[in-house]
Amino acid sequence: MRVASAISLSEETRLRLEKLARGRSTRFAFVQRSRIVLLAGDGLQNKQIAERMEVAPRMAALWRNRFLTLGVEGLLRTPADRDGLPPSLRRR
Repeated sequence: MRVASAISLSEETRLRLEKLARGRSTRFAFVQRSRIVLLAGDGLQNKQIAERMEVAPRMAALWRNRFLTLGVEGLLRTPADRDGLPPSLRRR
């Protein structure tokens, strides 16, 4: 059985994620991503998060890994933020 990478949240990061998760005007996708990372920060594995959030385990793994590589800002990116071109065709 695979074990997901542990997430350690600083107090500042936890507060920011909690604010996003509670935001009444925050996009649903950002709320959901924030909740996934908060649960991961509480020590839950992807399968447990998926069951609790009613999402696929792959989705829990995706946002856990995105947070580990890009931080909170990685959770706030949308498809519109990307230009759609493969890296080899982007302007340098």
